[in-house]
Amino acid sequence: MICFHGTPFSGTVYDILPFFKDRNFLISMQYPQYGFVVKKEAARIILDNGAYTIWKKGKGCIDISKYTDFVKEYDYLDNYSWCFIPDTIEGTVSQNDKQIETWLNLYGNYKSVPVWHYHEPLERLYQLSLEFPVVALGSSAEYSKIGDYKWMERTKEIFNYASTNFPKCKLHGLRMLNKRIFTLFPYYSGDSTNVGRNIEFYRRRHRIPTRLLAAEQLANSFEKYKSTFNYEEID
Repeated sequence: MICFHGTPFSGTVYDILPFFKDRNFLISMQYPQYGFVVKKEAARIILDNGAYTIWKKGKGCIDISKYTDFVKEYDYLDNYSWCFIPDTIEGTVSQNDKQIETWLNLYGNYKSVPVWHYHEPLERLYQLSLEFPVVALGSSAEYSKIGDYKWMERTKEIFNYASTNFPKCKLHGLRMLNKRIFTLFPYYSGDSTNVGRNIEFYRRRHRIPTRLLAAEQLANSFEKYKSTFNYEEID
C-alpha cells in the first residue's frame, strides 16, 4: 500500500521539513506552496486538480489550462508518479468522459490517472481500466460518506467486480487512508490529508514535544499497515 500524504499542513512547514524526506505526497493545485520541499525530498509525488475542494464549496470549476501548467512544473521530475485527470465529482458519465477527452487533447495521457466515481456504472470503471494502468476511486453522491454501510457495500461490489474483470488494474483510493478501510480492500495506493490537518491536535493530545515527532508518529500509525494488494509483484 502506497500512502500519499495530502497538503496543506496546519501551521508552518519549516519545523517539519525532515518529515518530507523519502515519503509520498499529494500536491494540490489549490495549495502549490508545498512544492518546493516535495520536489526535492519526496519519494513519490502525485498531483491533484482541486475537484474535491470545488465540490465541497459547491461552486466553480477546474481551470484545465492552469492545471496543465501546474502539472508541467512536476512531470519532468524522477519522483513524479502521476496526476489526476480533471473531473466533476457528482457529474454525469458523459461530463466526466468529456473532461478526460479534453485533458488528453490538451496534455496527453502521460502519467494521467482518471477518476471513477462511486455513483457511476461499473462498466465505466471497466472501460477506464482498459485505457489506463491506474484508476482512482472517488466517493460520491449517496456513497459520499466513507465507511458507512452503503459505502462499504458499494466498495465490496467494486472490488469483487474488479477482481473478476481486471484483477491487475491498480486502484487508488481518494481520501482513503483509514486503516479500518484500506486493510480490508486491495488498494494499490491511497491518499489523505490526515497528517496535515491533525498534526497539532495529535501533538497536544499525546503530549508530543515537537510537531515533527507528531507528524512522524501520526504517519507511522497507518503507514505500517498494508492493503491486501501486493503491488510489488506487478510494478
